[in-house]
Amino acid sequence: MREILFRGKNFDNGVWVQGYYVRLNGNKHFIYTGQSDVDCGNYYPDYYPVAAKTVGQFTGLTDKNGTKIFEGDIVKDEYILGKVVYNTKQEDFDGAASFMIDDVDDGLQSYRFWNSVEVIGNIHDNPELIGGAENG
Repeated sequence: MREILFRGKNFDNGVWVQGYYVRLNGNKHFIYTGQSDVDCGNYYPDYYPVAAKTVGQFTGLTDKNGTKIFEGDIVKDEYILGKVVYNTKQEDFDGAASFMIDDVDDGLQSYRFWNSVEVIGNIHDNPELIGGAENG
């Protein structure tokens, strides 16, 4: 069974947290970790408020070093450099909806060799790796 996991940047301190994504009242975003932090100072010690734009889902895949690959990660190998995205455009790949790589040179790529790539950063902490401006 595929592991369903999300990550997001803690809104309070900028630290990445992984767990289950929870959206409350349409505008509050949390990651539930199942691990209490008695010093977190909020009413939901297992829930960490995260910046919505940083939330990304685990692809179910790992890179060549065993690092989990999430949406928003920047990956590379000798053939490709780009960010991991979830594509739902049915007209583009025979109706496929899947995780893909938005390559800096060739655009959206259906990629089969995930175990050959390496996660080198993410679009929130390292946008310069793919020519982007910092966006926190």
